[in-house]
Amino acid sequence: MYTVQQTMTRIGGGDRSFPEWCGVMSMLSLLTAKALSNLGQTGEARHWWATAQWAADLSGDPKRSLSVAGEGLIRALYQERPTRSVLGKIDEMRARYSAVPCSGIAHLLSSRAQALVREGRTDEAVAALRDVREVFERLSDSVTKEVGSAFGWGENRLRYTEAWVHAYAGRSQEADEAARNALAILPASDPRSRTQLALIQGLGHVREGDVSEGIRHDWSPKQLTRA
Repeated sequence: MYTVQQTMTRIGGGDRSFPEWCGVMSMLSLLTAKALSNLGQTGEARHWWATAQWAADLSGDPKRSLSVAGEGLIRALYQERPTRSVLGKIDEMRARYSAVPCSGIAHLLSSRAQALVREGRTDEAVAALRDVREVFERLSDSVTKEVGSAFGWGENRLRYTEAWVHAYAGRSQEADEAARNALAILPASDPRSRTQLALIQGLGHVREGDVSEGIRHDWSPKQLTRA
């Protein structure tokens, strides 16, 4: 990261390779922000989210800007940032880059669906899921085929979003189906995502009113490794 910063300073904004270096800085900052967020260091992570977005915008690549924004807004939602603020920023980014089909748009629409259901706007959230599916179907194989890639948007992300939205809406059957579809795609070597999906399934039963089933929901190691 330091080497990239030094290079950018040395060559200056007038160099024709400067936008490419901005892209490198953006992706390195994005990975740093995600790592810090996963470690619970949300305050420090915000600095790197801002740096990632600044560098992405400076690179002049709309897809990169959308990808960083989408990742950051989903994290903001998970960190209990004000939902309406998240929705406002999503709408702002969609208006700015309305005609760019890419993983970043999928990220944005995914975060929008999750934010809407958190606001209790269930019908709008379910409609937003349809928008996510439509974008997913338009993505190239190079974006969707690698499950678990930090820079792609595979079908597992789509199914995870569906499970999340249906669970928060108290639609346990739909959440369970989406979770099963995601588990069928995820590799057995990804216990973190499998655990998240199992907890989401439990949440769906609880929010539907069946607390006992939510508590009893099987998220044992055997369940998590079942493909």
